[in-house]
Amino acid sequence: KIHELKKRKIELSKSIVKGIIIEKIKSPSESDINHITRYIDITKKLEEGFIDRDIWKSLSSEWEKEIPHALKALPIWVVTNLSVKNSFPLSGAFFDLLIIDESSQNDIASTLPLLYRAKRVVIIGDPKQLRHVCTMSYNEDTKIASKNRVKNFVDFSYSKNSIYDVSERVVRSCNQPPLLLNEHFRSHRD
Repeated sequence: KIHELKKRKIELSKSIVKGIIIEKIKSPSESDINHITRYIDITKKLEEGFIDRDIWKSLSSEWEKEIPHALKALPIWVVTNLSVKNSFPLSGAFFDLLIIDESSQNDIASTLPLLYRAKRVVIIGDPKQLRHVCTMSYNEDTKIASKNRVKNFVDFSYSKNSIYDVSERVVRSCNQPPLLLNEHFRSHRD
């Protein structure tokens, strides 16, 4: 009975969230539309990059003023590690929740700006899946780390570690195992 109630609770929660999001998207206020349009227009101009420095500063300032309005109108965003810089300023604790999926494919360096922007983080991944693509050899990685006196290089090697690896070590250092799925629907039950 408890299992059935939990399942029903999840279904109801999904439908409530879906309803709220769809309603917001289907019938945004005039103000929401204006702010989102302004945000998108400014973002495009900043991405083009062929503008005077003073104009760029002015647009950047306007862009930062529009972001809170855009977030209020559209509270859920999907970005990549590399595209986030074009969508949001580098401000600490900017996101309420950051969800990193396929974390074994995310290198540490490109994930750091996302982590800096987040109040809370959920890191999802599978250590058995593909790793991030790295063109740097381990020898090059070691030389750069040595030259810059990086401590704990083995734990943070760019060529050998993903953000999944780091997060798993953190979880294990707290005497906790990673939380694993009990069930998935990608293959035959057996």
